[in-house]
Amino acid sequence: MDPTKRTIRLYHHLLDQMGEATDIIEFDETAASSPLHFPFVHIAIWDAKSDDDLTILHTLGMSEKYMNNADYLVELCWHIRGKISEDDKHHCSNFMANLTEYPFDYELKLDWWEHLVDPGKMPMFSGCKTLLLGPALSEIALKPFPSPDSDVKVLHIYPLTDLETHMVADHGREEFVEFIEERNIDLFSDRSD
Repeated sequence: MDPTKRTIRLYHHLLDQMGEATDIIEFDETAASSPLHFPFVHIAIWDAKSDDDLTILHTLGMSEKYMNNADYLVELCWHIRGKISEDDKHHCSNFMANLTEYPFDYELKLDWWEHLVDPGKMPMFSGCKTLLLGPALSEIALKPFPSPDSDVKVLHIYPLTDLETHMVADHGREEFVEFIEERNIDLFSDRSD
């Protein structure tokens, strides 16, 4: 299926900042075992240039539909430290594609600073059990989408350990950010408590 005008605009905005995506993986409803909320979702991938660099995965297509009671649209972005294999790209992309369906399956509105308990097995993050959706917390920030797509909010995916989940859920976002910074925790790599 051809991408929509919005998907093309969003991709060009990302292209201007990061260059051409290394891969784009498409998930469409023709291959699904049950009906989906979107006819297709693309996962654009920018490969890390080194093991210290970040691989970036970004959905394109989730912003075609408003979540229940939301006055904004969303796309998901996931940064993973280092180069990842082709198999891991597919596993991570599949995880993200499934995550795009989640709020529509359960008539939810997702936003920054929400965490999902037991979101399923997170590829490449076996030590993390919870998922935080948040704003860009480091050098990863991209420019916001310009008009007419300025209502598209990017929810960054941060897999969390049990202790990190406790910090954000019970102590709040400021203490969580301080905790991460004080302990020099790399949110883009697998870890355990």
